[in-house]
Amino acid sequence: MQALAAQADGGLFLKLAPGVAPETFSLESGAFVIDLKDPSPGQNVPPVIATGEHRSQTTSTKPPPASRPRPKTVQPVRIGDDYLDLFWRATTAQEEPANAPVNISDGAPKPPLPPKPDPRLDGIEERLLRQMSRAASQGLVSPQMTPTEEKPAQGRHAPPPTGDRAAETAEIPQAPQGPRPPPHLAIDSVTAIDRDQLATGLQAPPEVSGCPPDRYFELANWVDERPAFTQISDARKGLLGEFDAPNPRKVTALARLYIAFGFGTEARALLRDMGKDGPSKNALLFVGAVLDADPAAATSPLAQLTDCNGAVALWAFLAADPLPEKRDVAFAALRRHFEALPADLRRSLAPNLVARLTQIGAADVARSLEPTVSRITTGDRRALDTMEAEIQVVEGDPQASGRLEALSKTNSAQGLRALILWLNSQIDAGGAVDPAALANAEALAFELADAPEAPELRRIAAIGHAANSEFGKAFEIYSDATEIADSKGTLEAIFSRLVGQAGDGDFLRTLYDQLPLAEKAAQTSGLRQELAGRAISLGMPAVAVRLLGQADPLSVQDKTLLARAALLELDPAAAVAHLKNLEGKQIEQIRAAALSRLGRHDEARAAYLRAGNPEGARAQSWHKGDWSSLDAPPDAVEQRFLETFGATSSQTKEVKGGPLTRARSLLEQSQAERETLSKMLDRLALPPVQQ
Repeated sequence: MQALAAQADGGLFLKLAPGVAPETFSLESGAFVIDLKDPSPGQNVPPVIATGEHRSQTTSTKPPPASRPRPKTVQPVRIGDDYLDLFWRATTAQEEPANAPVNISDGAPKPPLPPKPDPRLDGIEERLLRQMSRAASQGLVSPQMTPTEEKPAQGRHAPPPTGDRAAETAEIPQAPQGPRPPPHLAIDSVTAIDRDQLATGLQAPPEVSGCPPDRYFELANWVDERPAFTQISDARKGLLGEFDAPNPRKVTALARLYIAFGFGTEARALLRDMGKDGPSKNALLFVGAVLDADPAAATSPLAQLTDCNGAVALWAFLAADPLPEKRDVAFAALRRHFEALPADLRRSLAPNLVARLTQIGAADVARSLEPTVSRITTGDRRALDTMEAEIQVVEGDPQASGRLEALSKTNSAQGLRALILWLNSQIDAGGAVDPAALANAEALAFELADAPEAPELRRIAAIGHAANSEFGKAFEIYSDATEIADSKGTLEAIFSRLVGQAGDGDFLRTLYDQLPLAEKAAQTSGLRQELAGRAISLGMPAVAVRLLGQADPLSVQDKTLLARAALLELDPAAAVAHLKNLEGKQIEQIRAAALSRLGRHDEARAAYLRAGNPEGARAQSWHKGDWSSLDAPPDAVEQRFLETFGATSSQTKEVKGGPLTRARSLLEQSQAERETLSKMLDRLALPPVQQ
């Protein structure tokens, strides 16, 4: 090397001696290396310029000198379609031509060579293709014509560099591209179960502009006196026409039969598969969802037509969630079309209909339906008894509890409804809950995990255990609040039982264990104040302050409790601040106690007088030492104190006798003064915080 000089553009000029050949390469660490070697015979070696950007340039137009072949970085190469990425092919090292440009690596670590594919994959691929071919021939697999579009990588459409910049960019290592989107498998598949058991979710029909005609809901006209099996068998004949095309008239007739016999799931599956779109199909799907107690029925516009003077009013009322106002229900149409239903449907729908009527305050309408159900009741009176018991619960009849208890022990849908009603009546009464019935409800909540009644059963189980002072079990059930009906009301009910029933030890232990839930429950003002008040009474002001912090805004009672907590934490100034601009005897009592602790006895005396506590005001006069401002003559204790320590008693009485007699007299006088002072201090002790 003969010279090394810096260039204006930041590069380095390297001048080599004659007969020296440079070879450039980079290390994985990013370092740029120039290896100087003896040239081959007859080779002309130009000088080398090495820049800060790791690029090499030559001052000659001749091709760069040949160098030893170096192995290229091995990259994995995909074989086949995008989703068949199980096989890889590795490129082998090849000799680079003598005039190949020198590429500088970016120093990135080389990816490991992928392992050779397992020979068993060939058999797996062959079997997969054979199964897919068979599924395609059965219509279970079809090609998807709209594959997912790949978004271009950022900067892909940037204009290409030109001129010198292009030459520089060609040698600068490029950043690796971002991750490719997941491969798209352009196949839609459906199993035989998916094909035979279609999803029966209720599709929202288009908005309705008026009340639909009654012919869409005349279930009694869709059946005759023959057995259900015979009618359904006949209706299934001729369901498919030429080229297996469904017959719309036959499909609708069969779906109506299913609905009339209470088979909502079968009717909806049939309509999904073969039904012709239209208002009749939408009405049948809606009624089928109501029969199946599917919550999706409430999302249909038909569920809003409770005020229609037609058959739709009955089904809309059974589907509505939340329940409509009493004034928005056409009770005459509801009752008229309920009486026109087939007998079996009347018997099965009656308990739910009565429950909804009683919830909106229409117990009189519910009572009017009893004759309709009693006429079709023979040996099995469970539906009628459930109706009567539910109405009795609303009316406050004491006989309802016994009837519900008997019905809850039957293995039927009415028995489950009766169990829920019976346990709810015990919870509303505020006492303990029957342990056996509670265990039954908890077991049914687990067994019927996906049933509509499961959230209500979990709610009853949680509140029931709290009613029996089993707060650990109650919070264990509440751990998954998403599966409980009215989770907020359930939490408030549990904490209400806790603050009202638990002993001091159980209350504090449970409150500390469930403090996050307690803060959530404290968002209700009454419960918040009960919890905070009991925490203060047990000497836990910090917990009370956390609970009261959930108030937004603070009420008068909240500020009063904060002042009590501040007094308990020996912060009377904060207590006075919390009570600012508040009035009332209880507030003046707390304010007087705080002012007394601050040494402001005149203000404390006035506050006690406003609170109607003359004894407290008298005590403040004694605290201040103003014995002349006493409102009433002193009693015996106070008189003795005044005689002992008052101004008139400042002169020491002369005692006649010798030294021993005078010493004994001094001891007796000291003992009397201590007793007098002790009695007066006991009287002037500060009032407790709870006042």
